[in-house]
Amino acid sequence: MRYTFLIFFFISTKIITFSVNAQNKQLDYAIENFDSKNYKVALPIFHDLYQNENNDYAKHYLGIIYFFGLGVDRDEEYATAFWNDTYKNGNEGGILDSGYMLARYILLNEKSKYFNIYEGAKILENLELHNHPEGTFYNGVYYISIENPSDPITL
Repeated sequence: MRYTFLIFFFISTKIITFSVNAQNKQLDYAIENFDSKNYKVALPIFHDLYQNENNDYAKHYLGIIYFFGLGVDRDEEYATAFWNDTYKNGNEGGILDSGYMLARYILLNEKSKYFNIYEGAKILENLELHNHPEGTFYNGVYYISIENPSDPITL
């Protein structure tokens, strides 16, 4: 019985490891294609990782693709949903970039229907607490703006 459990544990661990490695390889391949401007190749992989794994990195890149219209029609709502969901998951590292993108391009953009300088500034303040470089810079800029809300700064 003890050996059966050990064998099952070993097999389970290998399957999980294989699954994570396969997901990482897919993500790496998608990012490589994104960086090479092969958006048509990267897009379905990011969608697959998002739909099957709820992968935060895939959602971050999908936000970029849809916001800037890279190989697709530009869709601010889609980008906002991806970045907001990813940022609210609270992961560290590159996912903080989703918070930056959400604040900088959506909440602090006067032309966006989601414009909200106070929410954007709160996100930047959180990014500054996590030593995110753009969060630190833009947080200072928007603190100046909040002191005089009738004259918001547009970067």
